[in-house]
Amino acid sequence: IELAKKNGYNYAPKNVILTILSFLLPYPERINASLTCLNWALHGRNECFYLKVLSVESGARDDTIENINKKYDINTFINIESAVKASKKGNTIRLESGHHWENKLIINKTIRFIGNSIDNAPASVVIELNDSIYVDTSGSGTSTSTSTSTNNASNKNKVSNITKTDINSNSGGSVIVRFSNLTIRRPGKITTPSSCIHISNVPQGSICSLYNCILNNEGSPGGSVIAALGNVKLQLYSTVISGGGTSISNQASANANVSANVSANANDGANVGASIVTSKNNKNFNSKERIVYGSGISAIGCKIFAQSCIIHNNNGYGMVGLEMDAFFFQCKFLKNSHKAISVLGKSIICLNTCELLDNSSSSSSSSSNFMN
Repeated sequence: IELAKKNGYNYAPKNVILTILSFLLPYPERINASLTCLNWALHGRNECFYLKVLSVESGARDDTIENINKKYDINTFINIESAVKASKKGNTIRLESGHHWENKLIINKTIRFIGNSIDNAPASVVIELNDSIYVDTSGSGTSTSTSTSTNNASNKNKVSNITKTDINSNSGGSVIVRFSNLTIRRPGKITTPSSCIHISNVPQGSICSLYNCILNNEGSPGGSVIAALGNVKLQLYSTVISGGGTSISNQASANANVSANVSANANDGANVGASIVTSKNNKNFNSKERIVYGSGISAIGCKIFAQSCIIHNNNGYGMVGLEMDAFFFQCKFLKNSHKAISVLGKSIICLNTCELLDNSSSSSSSSSNFMN
């Protein structure tokens, strides 16, 4: 204490700093306090502030509430859905090594997900997803999951739903959602066409980033691996994207004309994009419920920054976009069923030191790997 009094905040004891930070909201208050100095910045990221989600292998989902209360603290949860609902804007949710079986997840606030494994291997922390992860602040994607959720202070049989009235939701400002060191895939075949991550209805300036992740949509009857629709920056680093489906999303089925047009064109990028453009004036066409392509990435009106990523073995294109900007550095587009990249409208595509190999099943020429 005497040293801290003499030399200032930089020498404050760890326990004092952690106590002060514990009274602050994760964002922006704790972030701002972390700017005091390096010492405060390090303690601001202390794992005591994390929300922890136990894997299926832990057996917690089958345990009694009494045993859960004895074994774990209040910041420990048995599924991701309950952790998201309990989180505040800016929280970090740490997924323990193993498998995490989830249905529909709606993320409506700034939040970070990190996989916890010894070597940070994404294959060690796996989200087995039966639906999609929706990054959506509109409140339109209320969870219909009936999975059991609990923490130290909740009833084990209570069902937690995420609604637009969530007091910790992002009200007004942009959202930043980050995923690190984890895998998102299907536990088996699912019946509804879905994307692994679906981003829509987010404010201008919102960001979704993935670092050292594996996304595999194999098992879904349709849908891109990642669908990003407007007002968002998609940041990808050292991420593998594969298993894009071959049909349109369930959300687009309300417009019969658009659905029939897209299905008939069998994932042809130009025709699919044209069907969107020509259908904008159709009174039955909801601009928020866009077509989701069966490609690695489908993007409408957004920006993509990708480095050291592999986009491979998707049944559509590696990436398909409409009126968007994309920058790829040291990325690989490999063995996608159609061309590596297809874009329409006023778009900017920049490829720096990228490999585009063996794309398009319809042609063996090298030109089949490149953009329309």
